[in-house]
Amino acid sequence: VLKRAGIYLEVRLVFAIRNYISRDISQRASALTCSTLLAIIPLLAIVFAFARGFGMNELIENQLRSTFYGQEHIVNILMQFINSYLEHTKSGLFVGVGIILLVYSVLQLIMSVENIFNDIWKVHKSRTPLRMITDYSGFILLLPLLMIVMSGFSIFMTTLADRIPNLLLLQPAVRDLLNLSPYILAGGVFTGVYLFMPNTHVKIRYALLPGFLMGTIFQVILYIYINTQIAISSYNAIYGSFAAIPIFMVWSQLSWNICLFGAEFT
Repeated sequence: VLKRAGIYLEVRLVFAIRNYISRDISQRASALTCSTLLAIIPLLAIVFAFARGFGMNELIENQLRSTFYGQEHIVNILMQFINSYLEHTKSGLFVGVGIILLVYSVLQLIMSVENIFNDIWKVHKSRTPLRMITDYSGFILLLPLLMIVMSGFSIFMTTLADRIPNLLLLQPAVRDLLNLSPYILAGGVFTGVYLFMPNTHVKIRYALLPGFLMGTIFQVILYIYINTQIAISSYNAIYGSFAAIPIFMVWSQLSWNICLFGAEFT
């Protein structure tokens, strides 16, 4: 049974690599990287708008600063743009054209991802306009909630581990779960993307392994990305300031390549 399972996975992996190369997936990842740069500010503005509603905007900001550790000036610029977006909502200037442009930027990114996923699955029919509205709106609403839950779960586990010093048998297990939680959550997110993004039915047993495998690789790339920023900013402050944007683009392109290869694997 194990031998058959190994052969089965090897065949899937070979086909995934072959399709990844023949379909020029890396070029599509580059296109999604450009779309991400255009949508990053509107997307973060939506996330922070929801976070403020839950009183957790400082938590999300701290998570953002930890992701761009050593590049505080970049985070400050991002926060200025985000606060500018949100300030317009209070003055009424954001209503109308502004909110349409914000939502359009995010929807364009999601539509681009869906089109690529449909092509990978050889689905020639996109979602209907009604399903686009319902599904994409659900995604836009779910993303900030997911970030809040992930941040809250991390804080909860850290607090729990600190408050049970006397339970020596339980504390290591809690800390191990805390260390593994980013990989578990990332695997769950990738699995969900592979299940729901293409406009076709995907069986969960085919998405689980690629989802958690790509989620683990994504977390490793994120760790390298954070430490690369630290190394560059500590080496030369001027070069670090210049390098923040291309490093982000490289990380974004690697992340999209990981995501799309996982789609081929699924």
